[in-house]
Amino acid sequence: MSELILCDSLAPDGSDFSLVGPTGATIPIVSAFSPTCQAGAKFTSELVLKLGVILSPGNYTLRPKKGSDGNSLYDLCNNQQASTDAFRFTVSENNDPLAIKNIYKRSCITKTFLYNRGVQLSTIALDGSDFKVTGPDKDYKIIKAVPGAAYKVPVQCDTILLTDTITVFFNKSPFLPGDYIIDDTIGTDGNPLYDTCDAGMKERIMPITDKGRVDATATTELLCEASYVYLNAEPFNKALPTGYDFRWNPSQFIGDTSASNTLAYVTKTTDYRVQIIDTFSCYGRDTVRVIVSERHPMISPFTDTTICVGEQFDIQLSGAVTYLWSPFTGVSCGDCDSVTLTPTQTTDYTIRFTDKYKCFDDLHLNVTVNPLPIVNVGSDTAIYFGDRAELHNYHRGGVLFSWMPPDGLSALNIPDVFAAPQKATIYTLTVADINGCRNSDSLMVSIMDKYTQLPNAFTPNGDGKNDVFRVANLTTERVQEFRIFNRWGQEVFSSAGAKDGWDGTYKNKPAEMGVYNYVLRIARPDGRVETYRGEVTLIR
Repeated sequence: MSELILCDSLAPDGSDFSLVGPTGATIPIVSAFSPTCQAGAKFTSELVLKLGVILSPGNYTLRPKKGSDGNSLYDLCNNQQASTDAFRFTVSENNDPLAIKNIYKRSCITKTFLYNRGVQLSTIALDGSDFKVTGPDKDYKIIKAVPGAAYKVPVQCDTILLTDTITVFFNKSPFLPGDYIIDDTIGTDGNPLYDTCDAGMKERIMPITDKGRVDATATTELLCEASYVYLNAEPFNKALPTGYDFRWNPSQFIGDTSASNTLAYVTKTTDYRVQIIDTFSCYGRDTVRVIVSERHPMISPFTDTTICVGEQFDIQLSGAVTYLWSPFTGVSCGDCDSVTLTPTQTTDYTIRFTDKYKCFDDLHLNVTVNPLPIVNVGSDTAIYFGDRAELHNYHRGGVLFSWMPPDGLSALNIPDVFAAPQKATIYTLTVADINGCRNSDSLMVSIMDKYTQLPNAFTPNGDGKNDVFRVANLTTERVQEFRIFNRWGQEVFSSAGAKDGWDGTYKNKPAEMGVYNYVLRIARPDGRVETYRGEVTLIR
């Protein structure tokens, strides 16, 4: 104070003052006292105000006012302090709250906290109740606090003891790793931790990990099938607590779950977890994964197959990353999952299915190839219209027969038939054997034209020999036109009948001897029309 005030004018609850912060809000003042007055003096120039909160950085204004005792402060002349008086001060940025600056010791049950400034020894509860611990392990807490080296600092007319470190003891090792928050609370001594300004402590995150304390390995981390592996746990800190063992999980098919090196039978992909407590009373954990390849090779259709020479069938593969056929003979694609097989002889195929781990399975497929029945119907043949040809299968062994087309055939389902086509026809015989294999052979049956016979002379003298000029060998042919002309071009004969002929007369009188011209048109059974022109000599 700039002048002395009467001790009995000071309200102990601090209500003689009003403190306004940088935001305009009123800061609570919970008490006021003077060390001089407490020593028995009647007046003083020193006052201590205790605030209800920690002041944040900024500008503050302290003003006098009438307190709960009914008056403001009095000077020695009983003059009240003017309400217009004000004391302005600034709290700088470096006025941080009390905080744990560093945490020492690797132990998980003992830690030493180094603070950013001194902690009043008188505010430290030795049972650790000034600290509140929150984190993954709800039962992890501080049960003891031991102050570090103490030193004195002057405060007003007295001194207080401070320490920069506090060593704390936890009730156990934290079972669960993660971030644990260390915060202050009111201890069993009735107060939290205070610095020289009675400022409380800022919370601190204390990370605890179970990594980097033990290394779990396996003799192999990849199996192509269920098998045995050795699991090994190697602590980073070789010295383990006496009598402590290892814990392997899952425990199924493990020889000794409490040994650092143990045998395990692995039937499927498994994450093996090992746990220890090291010399720092910290849980150490690590995991090693042993992969067991699970393969499901599939061939569709998956059955040995019988085919006939020349046939093919499709195969679909699945359950792998790559495929390889052996042998490659008759395989459309040796490394594809969709394959067409066309073997020409009985073959045992091996298909290798390989997965992403390079593990493989070999499946086998037998393809029996039956030969085709031998069919031989002989060479092409020719017949005259109206005649028939005998068709034979010159090799036996078939059980089913089929001749096609049916036109002109005496039968369809026997090996030997007669064919009497009306036009040139290709006949095919298909034979099936007892294995269901089929083969075919064909031949052509052609229709030959009969030679049209016309004499080059005739003698119409009535002796019964060569008296008529006609076509001599017609059977199925039809005469469309038959005309004869004399040397002057006069038509002396005309007919459209197959049996008609010229008897050597013209207008019912014997025609002159000589050479005559003829035109003959004949229609064949297959629809063809042939024209013949020539000369004939009439002799008497």
